[in-house]
Amino acid sequence: MTEILDLFKLIDERVDVGNEDLSYKKLGRIIQQVRKWLVYDFGMEELMMKHLLFNKIGRVYTKEEILKEKDTLLLIKNKLNRIPDWYFNKQVNYIKERKFIIRDGKWSPESKYDTNYSVHSLILSDLILMGKNDKNCPFDVDFNDIYNQISNLTPYYRNKPNKELEETNKIIKKCLNNIKDKNNKLKDIIEYYFPNPDCFKKYIWRVLETTDTGDKAEESFIKVTPKLNYEIKSRGFNGSVVDIAFGIDFIVIDIKTGEYLSIQVKNTKPNGFEIDGYFEKYLDFIVWLDGDYVVLMDKDRKEKRFKI
Repeated sequence: MTEILDLFKLIDERVDVGNEDLSYKKLGRIIQQVRKWLVYDFGMEELMMKHLLFNKIGRVYTKEEILKEKDTLLLIKNKLNRIPDWYFNKQVNYIKERKFIIRDGKWSPESKYDTNYSVHSLILSDLILMGKNDKNCPFDVDFNDIYNQISNLTPYYRNKPNKELEETNKIIKKCLNNIKDKNNKLKDIIEYYFPNPDCFKKYIWRVLETTDTGDKAEESFIKVTPKLNYEIKSRGFNGSVVDIAFGIDFIVIDIKTGEYLSIQVKNTKPNGFEIDGYFEKYLDFIVWLDGDYVVLMDKDRKEKRFKI
């Protein structure tokens, strides 16, 4: 039987790590600047789903698992008036094909890797560091130059002006596009440094970190529901079919009007691109935290603030 290598053994055997100026976490914070581009244009979502992780150890939801959420699905179909039948049917069919990952009999945070932009950034950061320090790198890729260019950039969260942000975006995208050579695809290069699915377990901490902040935001929303005259009828959970298919964290009923409403909760305000994406799923409200306030944005992009 072929011995299963993990990421750390791979580094010990193949790579002279040395003393890095930037760790993979710090380098990842810079690369995160183009996180949306990584998913859809650079192709990380497709690689994770079809080649590197989900296709190897993932599985689809069973009929029984979907039926466990039948009460909430019926609420969506019958009570959320904004969601048309065609979209409901489309998303239910999607969930029948959507893979997730089980470890030790439990839902794994790796199930969020396809859409967790931070994880993609961390994987590529590690790839750059391993390629840079690999004395026997078999690929025609100048990882050292890629590292030097990206490491000299300022992380996006440092309030950079838009013009500077655009310039650094161009540099990062150009560098990452260079993680390919004439003879090998990006998939081959990643698989060389991450030879089996267990290598990707290293990044679970990042999903848990974002999940923890998301849970705190949800608890804050629950605290203000009396001020909103809302009664919670459904709440999502990790691996929830409803959350994955419809982007719904809560279904509430407006006590005054009897109207059912769908809500997605984030820890911080999403950017404009993300907001458009959420409302394309026919959500009624996006909610986030702003200091001691819970902010609700409706489909018309109007915001209301409520003290926690």
